[in-house]
Amino acid sequence: MTGLLDDFALKPNPLFERSDWRESVRSTLDGMGFKDNRIVDMLLDAKGGLAGPLGLGPEHLEAMVQQGSELIAKGKLDDAVNFLAFASLLDPLDMRPYYALGSAMQLKADYKTAAQNYMMAMTIDPHFANTYLRLGECHLAAKEFDNAKQCFTVAKRIAAGKPDAAKVNAHADRMLAVLETKN
Repeated sequence: MTGLLDDFALKPNPLFERSDWRESVRSTLDGMGFKDNRIVDMLLDAKGGLAGPLGLGPEHLEAMVQQGSELIAKGKLDDAVNFLAFASLLDPLDMRPYYALGSAMQLKADYKTAAQNYMMAMTIDPHFANTYLRLGECHLAAKEFDNAKQCFTVAKRIAAGKPDAAKVNAHADRMLAVLETKN
């Protein structure tokens, strides 16, 4: 049995590995299915996404992520995926479109793609505990119980001392209790 992330090649976060950031972004985008080199080259040449070349600012990305989240809430998952995929191109180093894409794909029961998007979000911002919760849910759905347990445990550790710690801990504890019944 293969795991959710077995064939997902995730390179170090380009923010932290400046010496090879172009190849890191190219590899990550390739792993996400962006096979058209013209699109990848445009992203790389834009040095931070398409927002700048298109004359769009952070408020536009914020609006797109919000719109994508609203589409998810309305159950229009395919529309949300298309919207959020474009939003991720505006600023590939913003974790919010990837997190929202993960949510949409998880609701579509495409746990592998959801997990890949959560990994992208996690790579960009490893301090957002909810990403670990959602990735853990994907592993749980795929019956990858050890991976799920690790994700829920890490979520609790990351949330410690933060305002949402009680909510994260309660969710993680519920999921860990479910895992106890699986072993």
